Amino acid sequence: MELRQDTGEHTAARPKTETDRARGALAGHSIVKRSKLKLHLGCGAHPFKGFVNCDLCQVRGATDVVMDLEKPWPFRTGTVREILIVHTLEHLQDYRFFFREAWRVLEEWGNLEVIIPHGNHDSAFCDVDHQKVYYPASFLFLEPGYAKSIANPDYLQWKWFFGVKYVECKWTAGWRKLWRWPFYKPLLFLHNRLGLFGMCEEMWIHLTALKSLYTADWWVQTRCRAANCCPITFVNEFDNEKGKE
Repeated sequence: MELRQDTGEHTAARPKTETDRARGALAGHSIVKRSKLKLHLGCGAHPFKGFVNCDLCQVRGATDVVMDLEKPWPFRTGTVREILIVHTLEHLQDYRFFFREAWRVLEEWGNLEVIIPHGNHDSAFCDVDHQKVYYPASFLFLEPGYAKSIANPDYLQWKWFFGVKYVECKWTAGWRKLWRWPFYKPLLFLHNRLGLFGMCEEMWIHLTALKSLYTADWWVQTRCRAANCCPITFVNEFDNEKGKE
């Protein structure tokens, strides 16, 4: 793990930068305790302001922390408020390890925002480095009670729970134009329910960390849904600037 070189002296009068906050969480230093960090994982050459931008490779002017997402993360437990990962999860082989580490570093109710290609779009397959294809219901195994709801004991050992708040699916450019015509709206929903290939190009998965038995039980009691079902919203563009190319 490496950090981008910071040439300035750390003084009390100097405002803390995102790199300073990262150092505090990395080394357990007293710069910050319970700092509300926001991580942007797989930033590449596109850093986001207000986030600690992390990537496997060092990119000058973009990367704050160099780290491998499939090895133990260099952040302290419960020190992160939000994690954003854009078009990176599908490149990981050990997705379960990723979610375990994300759960560990997030605080209670911390947000995990995942933007990935939709499994029914060719962008999910065309990159030979993609390890797995994802669909809206692919993340339901993270929820408490999932193993019981589908009667699959393989998931009984999973204890790193997240709640799936909702999933945004973005139409492809061609279908987006048709969406403006009211006559086609019922057909679009019908075709999507039938799994027509290529209708949606991206998904934005909104997750929240459930780090205690109380919150996990509360989620099961208040957000009870049928197995393999999750709230889905279809959009032309992601509302938040973080989700736009």
